[in-house]
Amino acid sequence: MSSGPAPAALWVLFRDRPVFDPGTIAASLGDGASVEGSEALLAVHLPERSLRVVSIDAPLPREVLEQCLPVAHLRPDQKDALASHAAHALVVHEGDAPPGIDGLIALYRTAWALRGDRPDSESSMLGVMNAVTWMCLTVEMLGQTVSPEFVEAVRASPAESLALWVGFVKLFKPDGTTWLVTRGGSLVGLPDLAWLAKDLEETDAVFSMFASVLDYAFTSGTRLAVGHTIDLSERPLKVREPYEYVDYIGESTLVLEAR
Repeated sequence: MSSGPAPAALWVLFRDRPVFDPGTIAASLGDGASVEGSEALLAVHLPERSLRVVSIDAPLPREVLEQCLPVAHLRPDQKDALASHAAHALVVHEGDAPPGIDGLIALYRTAWALRGDRPDSESSMLGVMNAVTWMCLTVEMLGQTVSPEFVEAVRASPAESLALWVGFVKLFKPDGTTWLVTRGGSLVGLPDLAWLAKDLEETDAVFSMFASVLDYAFTSGTRLAVGHTIDLSERPLKVREPYEYVDYIGESTLVLEAR
């Protein structure tokens, strides 16, 4: 399945075509930021980071919406609002290497800066969509995730952004079981994880397990791989490679099982 237009990018959704002001965006990004270009094409320079912004006077392709919106952790009315967008902007992190935590923060901060200087109630921005992680945020959620407290927590461990910046999705099987899968771990140097749940009552426990495993991998520097065992909770785990629905789960995703 499609994983997005670039190794690290965000789609920012608007009610109508946005008109960007480089000076306003630079002021929103703060000290050390510079923004050059026109209302439709911008070059954003942050300390040690460069990004591009392209404004597109059209909605996203239907296949992108059908991939991301159904799994978004949003209410139906919030999904409808994002789907109603008439224009979007693509924010791309420059370079071929994974952006890491600082690059991911730069992406979301730049997206937030595109709202302009109008009051939130008058802003054309509806939210953002990440086709690598499959996560969608309303503009209100986006603002919360660029708060200093949230950014500080993510710097300490990107597991804090699970289901917000790093993806957490449900892939339903015909037999009633569900693959619970993370998305976009590679953006911050982490593996993606999967667990086959017998029913959705396991969701909260698996979410917490994933967060613990990712936090452990990040803070310890451990590179998890097929064949490893993990003893972080009451449920000892083993790591294996995907064995079904690989196109959906991801061939490099690590499947966790009880041992």
